[in-house]
Amino acid sequence: MKTENNTKKEPRISWKRVVFPGFFLALIALGFSMSAVLWFQNKELKAMKSLQPIVYYSISREEPFLNADDVVAADDRETFQAEKKKLIDKKENFIEADLKRMKMSLYENGEIKEEYSILMKGKMGSFWETTTGIYSVGAKSANHFSSIAKVWMPYGVQFYGNFFIHGWPYYSDGTPLQSSYSGGCIRLSTKDAEKVFSFAKYGMPILVFEEKPRATLYEAFTRADEEAEMPLIEAEAAIVADLDTGEVLLDKNSEESFPLGALTKSMTALTVSEVVNLERTITAQSWMLNTPKSDNLLNAGTRYRGFDLLYPLLMQSSNDAATVLGGFLGETGTVFQMNKKAKGLGMSRTTFVDVTGESEKNVSTLTDLSRLAEYILAKRGFVFGVSIGTEYPEQQSITFQNLSNYNPFVGEKNLVGVIGGRTDAVGFTVLTIWQFSKEGKPPRNVLIGVLGSKNANGDIIAIRSWFERNFGVVPR
Repeated sequence: MKTENNTKKEPRISWKRVVFPGFFLALIALGFSMSAVLWFQNKELKAMKSLQPIVYYSISREEPFLNADDVVAADDRETFQAEKKKLIDKKENFIEADLKRMKMSLYENGEIKEEYSILMKGKMGSFWETTTGIYSVGAKSANHFSSIAKVWMPYGVQFYGNFFIHGWPYYSDGTPLQSSYSGGCIRLSTKDAEKVFSFAKYGMPILVFEEKPRATLYEAFTRADEEAEMPLIEAEAAIVADLDTGEVLLDKNSEESFPLGALTKSMTALTVSEVVNLERTITAQSWMLNTPKSDNLLNAGTRYRGFDLLYPLLMQSSNDAATVLGGFLGETGTVFQMNKKAKGLGMSRTTFVDVTGESEKNVSTLTDLSRLAEYILAKRGFVFGVSIGTEYPEQQSITFQNLSNYNPFVGEKNLVGVIGGRTDAVGFTVLTIWQFSKEGKPPRNVLIGVLGSKNANGDIIAIRSWFERNFGVVPR
């Protein structure tokens, strides 16, 4: 006789019902954590209130164009030293990379805690020379893979775009990278990089500078015995600045903010060249080109290389080229990086809202723009080179062969670079960089720029003529 078993069996719990929900919950939690990290990463170091350069000739709106006093010797005002002192006085934690001394210092509560040797930096004058400026700690990766160099970079600390502080790179098979220069990053020994990695916190200031010897004004330019009469110009603002010393030789409203117009594209070009591998290609989408200010230069559906797009951007002030270049990061991301770079260069009165300059909310001062021009000349000279049609054999392409150059003064032997153009809202805005020499003196790079002019070319010619006569210099 069979007896009925009334014992209830315990229900079996499937491991899938436990593991899968837990796994997805963990993913959601990770997503929230990553969002929080990214939010902290993107907090920017406040724009520094940099000291202003000495001005030799200045004019306000109420005065005639010039009331010149004697040129006075400039005192040395270093933006980075001022920012460093501010951080020290506030007893902040920060990182300093001195590319001249090849030393990296960790400051804790305003005092040096450790100092390490920088083993390599980007080659000076190359497309990937190490960027300088006031930055902050961004992404951190215990072993970051460079998609450009195809190597692993241990203990990577991002400070701007593609630029990292990291240890000695190695290939996937463990072979150390052999090179004389970095690709723009700041390279330490792996042991030292690990210590910097541990010290660095999101948002911590990173000061990267490379002090170069500078001649004083009197070593380069001295006024002629008989002062040249100043011309009348139509521009709302004008400047003459020695880019080799940072000294302002002539100033008309250079501290006042004006709409930038086409000059915005100089920062578009600089930013994209530093945060995007210019060998990459991008497809021009129809929505990028179908804009009210399209110049119909690019074709929807066509792939363009980043470096090639610099030519229509800088030679013809192409809005289409600006929009497509901005597509690498998206316009919002590109504008964010443009403003970050401006802050890093101490351009405290500068704001960008788009990549083309069509909006009147893109504003800056000529003093800020002289900082930008000085940086481009020192670190990304090819931007000015492209603006006057210079070809770079290592970057040769046939995409835009025989492209007309709309920039003024192209072909003059001492022109180093010219960026600008006209927009309906703000008129002509132009920056020109020239090289002048004086007997027995090394050549000098001089910025002549105007904002808000109805006759920018005439204004620049008049100012250049005054400069040549007043300082007794000649085109190189």
